[in-house]
Amino acid sequence: MPDQLITLPGMRMERLRRDIPEEMPFQHFHSHYELYYLWEGQRKYFINNKVYEIKAGAIIFIAPGNIHRTSWIGECAHERTLLEIDETRYRSLLDRLQGISLEALEEQNALVLQLESSDRARAEWLLTDLFNEAEAKRTAYSEYVLLRLEELLLLLLRMQSGLNIPAVDSEKHRKIYEIAGYISKSYSEIKSLNQLCGRYYMSKSHLCHIFKEVTGMTVQEYITVTRIKNARQLLAETKQPVTAVACAVGYSGITHFERMFKKHMGMTPLQYRASNRIKQQRA
Repeated sequence: MPDQLITLPGMRMERLRRDIPEEMPFQHFHSHYELYYLWEGQRKYFINNKVYEIKAGAIIFIAPGNIHRTSWIGECAHERTLLEIDETRYRSLLDRLQGISLEALEEQNALVLQLESSDRARAEWLLTDLFNEAEAKRTAYSEYVLLRLEELLLLLLRMQSGLNIPAVDSEKHRKIYEIAGYISKSYSEIKSLNQLCGRYYMSKSHLCHIFKEVTGMTVQEYITVTRIKNARQLLAETKQPVTAVACAVGYSGITHFERMFKKHMGMTPLQYRASNRIKQQRA
């Protein structure tokens, strides 16, 4: 089927198929909820220091602010649906679901579930109907889409016990999880790859090779995106000058920090701070 991309107020919906190897251009995080469904194929999904190998019928619901990246494994052909759900616009819906049970999402940062039989059929019907309605834009279509989204999330929340896909577990993966966890906490103190290599008694070539193999990204890419994620929070929640924010997340120079921030966020630190204030005023 041809790719579908539909944008609604507070939601972006995308369904695509790829028959050649495809990886996200770089790992990212964002301020919205993300729902990912794999119709066909296999993918490797890195979420907050852990790796999950998923197959057709897997559905993932990621909370805002979590670093993640997908890459290919096995057969490269795959088809997936992605929903990006604005936290502010759908706050009332998410609050209602919080009353049912979003504890797992808050504690684990993501639900990673394998749907089977009738549950899988139901989820696929809901996703298809949701897309069809959003595309047709009949009377009251936005309310209809909201109802279908709520039904889909309720289905996930009712199934979250017992259907979780575990993170890949091997000696190599456990070592990389440990290193990624250290980076996520000590990002501002890491001055070089040699520092990490010394801490974990590994050569630079070996560390770089297995980190890329396991996570789909380089060590430096992960350090950078972790720093930018935390810089974004400081810019939004404090009045610290940009130079102080850069220093707090581990950058010795403002120019490099601003370049990396714009690469990942699409705007300068000052522009991000200003746009965040506008969003807070509208909320």
